[in-house]
Amino acid sequence: MRHLRGGAWIGTRYRRKEHRESDRVVRSALLMLRHIGEPEAALKIRNALEKVYRTRDRLTRDVAGKAGTSEFADAVIEEMQSTGAEQPATESSRS
Repeated sequence: MRHLRGGAWIGTRYRRKEHRESDRVVRSALLMLRHIGEPEAALKIRNALEKVYRTRDRLTRDVAGKAGTSEFADAVIEEMQSTGAEQPATESSRS
């Protein structure tokens, strides 16, 4: 095992491997953003995440995709940057 910053430990089998369930990390961040009073940021990320899932070309292996977590994260970031001109969906318009 190896010690990381903040008191975290990571096993040697996880070194240099892309982590699975990256969408769960993003969704946890959405909850945190809402909790600290940043619902607009959470909504922008959620809309980008949903768009990546709809196109399905850069999903991670844990959800039947072929991309690594870095590619998945890049896709979400690209969608967030491209949604500046589009009208984002609001929380109240989703059911």
